[in-house]
Amino acid sequence: VWMDVHNGKASFNTNNTRQKGRNLLRDPRVIVSVQDPDNPGEYAVIEGTAVVTPDPSLTHINAVARKFTGGDYANLQPGEERISVDIDIKRVTGRGAWVS
Repeated sequence: VWMDVHNGKASFNTNNTRQKGRNLLRDPRVIVSVQDPDNPGEYAVIEGTAVVTPDPSLTHINAVARKFTGGDYANLQPGEERISVDIDIKRVTGRGAWVS
């Protein structure tokens, strides 16, 4: 999952028919684990509540795709409805010099 900052919050994008999207629409509690690829012993665990909003113009998914691939999102399926998931962070834990 590509993570980014959107509306000032940790964020990702999915669609509303994948299991992840369906689960978040049913229960907005979320935990995301992010690991440092250069040092697998350092990681962050983000806990919070998902704020799900439709992304019909693909603005968010294209911005995230550009950050990671240099181009717009290329895997859009016919009829797919994208959703932005911003996380209202309640707690951050993990291991690394950045953890307070």
